[in-house]
Amino acid sequence: MEKKHQHYSEYHDIRGDGAIVIYKRVDHQKPRYTARIKAPKQKGYIVKSTKCFALDDAKSFAKNLYYELEGKAARGESLTSKKFAKTFREWASYRRANYSDLAYTEGDIRAAEIHILPFFKDSAIGAVDKALAREFLAHRITSGTKKPSNSTLKQDARRLRSILQFAYENGDIPAIPRFENPKAKPNARPAFTKREWEKLSSELRKRTNAAKNHAAHYRDRFYLWHYVLTLSNSGLRTGEAQKLTWADISSVKVDDADSFGSNKRITLHVNGKTGVRNVVCLDWYTRVLERLKDFRTTEIGREPEENEPIFCHSDGKPIKSFKRSFQSLLDALNLTYNQNNKKRVLYSIRHTYATFRIEEGVGVYPLAQNMGTSVEMIERYYGKATTTSPKIAKELTQGGFSKKGKTK
Repeated sequence: MEKKHQHYSEYHDIRGDGAIVIYKRVDHQKPRYTARIKAPKQKGYIVKSTKCFALDDAKSFAKNLYYELEGKAARGESLTSKKFAKTFREWASYRRANYSDLAYTEGDIRAAEIHILPFFKDSAIGAVDKALAREFLAHRITSGTKKPSNSTLKQDARRLRSILQFAYENGDIPAIPRFENPKAKPNARPAFTKREWEKLSSELRKRTNAAKNHAAHYRDRFYLWHYVLTLSNSGLRTGEAQKLTWADISSVKVDDADSFGSNKRITLHVNGKTGVRNVVCLDWYTRVLERLKDFRTTEIGREPEENEPIFCHSDGKPIKSFKRSFQSLLDALNLTYNQNNKKRVLYSIRHTYATFRIEEGVGVYPLAQNMGTSVEMIERYYGKATTTSPKIAKELTQGGFSKKGKTK
């Protein structure tokens, strides 16, 4: 059957149902036949040059291609030969276009670019099956100079699933291969003890005040100090804190007045890893925000705009990272590693916040809600650190047995 079309000089629907079509394009000087195939369970068309000038040769090529794709579809294999690297680029663009407001988006893309892309880039996306995924995770364990933690491997597995989910939704693979997460062992997070925290807080204040005669150094240290205080008073993730603007600041009334005589607590509106939530800060955070706003107002001669990042450079652009300056401070104070030789980083402040709150008797459910995590995660990673707390130790030892062995 031949069909008239403005773009085709010849058009042949070989089966009459549109599944196998060959045609020549009118805009080519010496056109060969092109095949357009619609295989079973295929969402779109596969278009491929037959490299044939003769009609019979082109028909034979197109039929063979159809039967090859039909067989792949029956076996559940990918019908396309799209490379993993191309799917990765499309996935990264999609994430940036649709989820740029989430704190972990860029981190996911960067981590996948470093660890996942080099391993899979030359493979066809359809070749990534359960066995290859397992091989990748095994490769991650053995290839580096330092063995990644189980939680890091779980994040790698999550990112790989995200890429495969994207490929599936685009019709590039017929199904998402299932593979197991590495079994993570619940290890206590590297937080600071109260004595270490007092040492760190005191040094941040001293170093800031010592730089008052050097404007640039003073600004850098002032913002690091108040960034650390923001994390420690809220339990925010580092990415969530970096994206805060003045429009995200609000307050909530409570029954009891704080040490400053106020019955209001600062709340921070964040859109983080687990979605949108309002974070209630400790009462002292009011003073932290006041100092930040006073500094910025003095610097620019007016109050900052509502949409300006709280942690910004003098030109109003966001400060992307405090990682290096914080790590230098820990090294100088000999606080980089805890007693189990686990390295502390900025994220350790979030763990410190959780540990301190539990030790002070805060329930795991409201704490999990405020931190944007699950009760299971709180109990798994922070539960062991609480039994030595005086408050909880008292609760655990209330009642007890009398001398005769009976409960009181």
